[in-house]
Amino acid sequence: MKITECFDIKSGKGEYTEEYIEKRKGQYPVISGQTVENGVIGYIDKYDYDINECLTYTKDGEKSGTIFLRSGKFNLTSHVNALIVKEKYKDKIILEWFKYKYEPLFIKTVIGRFGVPSLPQNVLKLIDVDIPDKKIQLEELKAYKSIQHKIISVENKIREIESILTDLRHTVVTIPKKEIIEEVKGDELFNILPKNSGITEKFIYDNYNLSKEQLPVFNGSDEVWGFLPRNIKLKNKPIKICKGNIIIIVRKGYAGKIFLQNKYNECIIAEDAIPVIFKKKYSGKIDVNWFIREYQLFFIKNSTGKFSSATFSQEIMKKMKFKIPSKSFQKKCSDYYLKLDKKIIFAIKEINKIKSELQKTQNLIIK
Repeated sequence: MKITECFDIKSGKGEYTEEYIEKRKGQYPVISGQTVENGVIGYIDKYDYDINECLTYTKDGEKSGTIFLRSGKFNLTSHVNALIVKEKYKDKIILEWFKYKYEPLFIKTVIGRFGVPSLPQNVLKLIDVDIPDKKIQLEELKAYKSIQHKIISVENKIREIESILTDLRHTVVTIPKKEIIEEVKGDELFNILPKNSGITEKFIYDNYNLSKEQLPVFNGSDEVWGFLPRNIKLKNKPIKICKGNIIIIVRKGYAGKIFLQNKYNECIIAEDAIPVIFKKKYSGKIDVNWFIREYQLFFIKNSTGKFSSATFSQEIMKKMKFKIPSKSFQKKCSDYYLKLDKKIIFAIKEINKIKSELQKTQNLIIK
């Protein structure tokens, strides 16, 4: 049967922004499409759903198709939908079993919609599900749980190794005093390039047009957020475009993360990122790859707030002080980092192979 025969699909609301949550603080969770902290991004003084038990799934973004079991009073943003069992099937479906059984299919069904992973309703409605007798559901669920704790144990070990690899990625060579040529503040080191306030996922979606030249949009991630036409207008003004290789600093999300954008000759920067280049005086004195590795953790530590609510401001950046060693020392460090990162990348690939095998095992348990 089609999934809509046994579930009603309910959409979330686009009005639950950070600003809304800040103004309407309360006790009822607002659930987004993210998977950290169980998807909760804040609490407000009202609720849209009061349900004994239901499922929600992330409908767009990197975690599209991920399913959660929910209950109680809550609200949903526009990035997540609810699956509510129809009255006819309330006594016929074990929702925990459904999550384990069909989450792999949900994830597999995700499409690349306008450059962004997505599981829209019109695609979800095409999914076929088979609901066996509850005794079979219980047996399959029991089979899954009997091995799940072993899988979790392996995953915990993997997380420990990944934590060590993350620390290695932040490893930097201490700059000897004799190598330091000067110390410079951020406002003397960087030129801040123009970004655009007001770009939303809906704006990207509404203006996607393959017949026109598209430029990538970067926001709170080193991944492309979407694409917009070069000549698009934002708030009745031409959109601001950055040219050449630029350093992008994430303002919200993974606050303080810095990366070099050198894949595209031109790009569009949204408000949750800060685009910069070195001033002419320093552009020939700094190895960009060395700088990013040397100061990545420094930027992250200078962000304010915690987790998903952390932010990094350009005013903080202007006051930060950077030690600039000789170019030859930077080169030696860059070569060392390159060799170290190759080993880290190899280790990550091997870990991902293990993860893939674990995922296959999970997918097969109930089948």
